Amino acid sequence: MGFSSALSFTVDVPKEYARVAPGEEVYFEIKVLYPENLVRKDLILEYSLLDEEGEVIARSDTLRAIETQLSLLDSVVVPLNAGFGLYNVRVRISDYEGLSEEASASFDVLRKGVDWAYVLVGVVFFGVVVYLGLKFKRYWNMFWIRIKVKEIVWDRFKEEER
Repeated sequence: MGFSSALSFTVDVPKEYARVAPGEEVYFEIKVLYPENLVRKDLILEYSLLDEEGEVIARSDTLRAIETQLSLLDSVVVPLNAGFGLYNVRVRISDYEGLSEEASASFDVLRKGVDWAYVLVGVVFFGVVVYLGLKFKRYWNMFWIRIKVKEIVWDRFKEEER
C-alpha cells in the first residue's frame, strides 16, 4: 500500500504581473489545501525560475506553517541577464516527512520599454538649447559687427583729421 497525500496546491501568476522585464520581480499566488492535516505543520516552499530550456536561473526557499490551508502572494527577482521569452515559476512544497509536490505557472520576460516622456523632455531640451545657441550666435555676431563698424568709422575720422 503506497502513501497518498491529500495536499493539493496551485500556483498562479496574476495577469498584471505576467509580463516583467529583467531585474523586476515576478509575483505569484500560491494556494495550498491540506484538509487531512489537523495540527500546525511546517512546509518548505522552494521557488525556482526556469527559462525556456528548463534551466534554473533563480531560486529561493521559504518556510511556512500550515494547518488546513495556506494562501500567499510571493515574488522572485528575474535576473538582469535573463533573455526575453516565456519563463516558468516552479514551486515545490515539501516537509520533513517525505512529502513532495510541485506546480508551476508561466510568465513573459519582455524587453524593458523606453520611457517616451523622458525622451520627449530630452528632445525639447536639446531643441531649446540649439534655438538659444543660434539666437545667441546671431546677437554675438551683430555685437562684433557693431564693434568693427565703430572701429572702421573711428579710423576714418582719424584719417580725415590728419
